Amino acid sequence: MLRTLRHERIRHCASPVCDGMFVDTSKAGRRRYCMPELCGNRLNVAKHRARRLSAPEPNGTTEAGGTGRGAAGTGGSQDTPDLGTAERRPR
Repeated sequence: MLRTLRHERIRHCASPVCDGMFVDTSKAGRRRYCMPELCGNRLNVAKHRARRLSAPEPNGTTEAGGTGRGAAGTGGSQDTPDLGTAERRPR
């Protein structure tokens, strides 16, 4: 098998935390990871988490859960009911 493949098909894993090597036997020759389900997934999850931490929330809130607007401790708008004091229905 090694004789039929060119030396470019023997590669290092593209994951920065993996030292593995593999033989790319894919038809297109574009395999990047020794184990895509492990090394590739770890890298994709790390990139996703980094994007989530750096991007603002779509509803305008910050990571701490506040809106970043208004005075601290105002308790929200007047038309929003306070869920802590609302009557509870019997089960």
